[in-house]
Amino acid sequence: MKIEVRSGKTNFSMPVPLAMADMAIKAMPETVFAKVRKKLGHPYDTLFTKEIISLMFRECRDIFQQNKGLEIIHAEGRGGTYISVIL
Repeated sequence: MKIEVRSGKTNFSMPVPLAMADMAIKAMPETVFAKVRKKLGHPYDTLFTKEIISLMFRECRDIFQQNKGLEIIHAEGRGGTYISVIL
């Protein structure tokens, strides 16, 4: 899995073994989630939290193992904020 986050001051890209991906989601700074929530707007801003993304990952982990190369998160904001998670 590859996690990539780009914003004005943040460029973060990290290959993560699938077993450690949940820990990587929890390690991402809350400011990244806050910036994305701000760009998403209502009602989707309430759905983009660390807890919800982590829960979705845990529930779908076996499916992810069967679909390597699938981009599960692709979010782009107007200000250049970009988040991508590729299996």
